[in-house]
Amino acid sequence: MNDTYWKSSFAKLRSTHWLALMGMTTALKIVLSYFSIPVGENLHITMNFLIVALEGALYGPGAGMVLGAVTDIVSFMIHPDGAFFFGYTITAAVTELVYGLFFYRIETISWQRILVCKLVVNYGIHVLLNSVWSAMLYSKGYLYYAFNSLIKNTVLLPLEVFLIWLLFRKLLPYLKTKQKA
Repeated sequence: MNDTYWKSSFAKLRSTHWLALMGMTTALKIVLSYFSIPVGENLHITMNFLIVALEGALYGPGAGMVLGAVTDIVSFMIHPDGAFFFGYTITAAVTELVYGLFFYRIETISWQRILVCKLVVNYGIHVLLNSVWSAMLYSKGYLYYAFNSLIKNTVLLPLEVFLIWLLFRKLLPYLKTKQKA
């Protein structure tokens, strides 16, 4: 990663074309958040990870972090689900950062790269970090949230890796031709 890598990602925040696309993916994430399956206290299954992975590939880590934070705040304002806590905004930004680091400017995204990215996101961010936020906000301790999140993220990991691989397999060739045009 060199200087142009980060500059190209942040430059998308000044482009009308990219901002319009960011608005559409943000709207899609907010709409998808209405369709979640609760599996525990402060624990849901959603399909938003597909859009976040796509955003990482399209916008990169710099613009992705900003978009993640903005989306979290706007999403809460439109569709509040539980308490607003800035820690979750940090989680959204860091998640977009990780997807951007793994997928931005990568010609062919392998299932191995997707697996390593999802291991970092699922266990490093969702289990470890989100459990801290949940323990701070709610009555049960860190281990309660970490354990529940660990089970959910472990069960969903193969499905999420497969769905992201399928998404990239179908969409990236199309997006590459549109970006060159």
